[in-house]
Amino acid sequence: MNDVAAVQAKLNGQFKAGLSMLRQGTCISIDWVAGTALVNTPGGTITMPMAGGAPIPNARCWIGFLGNLPICLGAVARPPLATVAGTASGGLIAVTGDDGLPYQVTYTAGATFTSGDRVQVDWTSGGTIVAVPQADPNTGDPIADGGTVPSGGQQTRVFYPGDSGTWRDGTFASGWLGGELWDSDHNHGAYFYAGIADTIPDNASVQVFQVFMGTTGGYGGNPTVGGHALGGMGPDLSVSGARSFNPNQGWVDISDLFDSFKTGALLGVGTAGGGNWHFPPAGGNAGAINAVWST
Repeated sequence: MNDVAAVQAKLNGQFKAGLSMLRQGTCISIDWVAGTALVNTPGGTITMPMAGGAPIPNARCWIGFLGNLPICLGAVARPPLATVAGTASGGLIAVTGDDGLPYQVTYTAGATFTSGDRVQVDWTSGGTIVAVPQADPNTGDPIADGGTVPSGGQQTRVFYPGDSGTWRDGTFASGWLGGELWDSDHNHGAYFYAGIADTIPDNASVQVFQVFMGTTGGYGGNPTVGGHALGGMGPDLSVSGARSFNPNQGWVDISDLFDSFKTGALLGVGTAGGGNWHFPPAGGNAGAINAVWST
């Protein structure tokens, strides 16, 4: 590339970078008649039009820049569920959001709360308790003191891995290699998940529990898959409850591991040797766990 082309390429990159940008600021006030928000940003205090939901005064908001034009895109999301952390006083009550941060919110006159109650908060007006939910609408798991789980309900969830990799036992190489899963005598792969035990109620009974293991190639004897207790790549991989499966079958039944997953004793699935097979890295349907349970 000649000097002129190199300079032009650099200028093109700078131009593209300046077309849009996203940052956070603090909303100072809102002009409802003009449809604008006054926002304190790292570069100063700017009046800008609002798009979508309005920000919350004295709270963080998103600012998008279209070229040199700033637009307020709405409030930075706050958790809709919180835990009561104090007693009501002067129309306010202290709660701890599911983000771990303390907040002061309002509540309906006459409502009573006990420290530790789980509450649902509407943030559109700055923060108001709108309900004391008794159960998670998706899982039926109780999320408030005194909540009861509806009986006889059936729930279906698909859990997708957030990461994957292969553990090499040191015979030919040692340590973790991120990405695809290998399954051989000295290379065992794993899919890593988050939130399975938090989602499945402790009193759930398994109906379906299976993992999608689609090979990308290989040869030899059938591969095997079981459960592991790792939250991510780090310690050595140890796979328990492994079973052999046809590399062309796709979904593999692991329903016998359901109780260990719902309690958190197992956190993910991994291969345990057999032939020499490769499986795709986390993404798409790779490593998806299909779970159906009843309570």
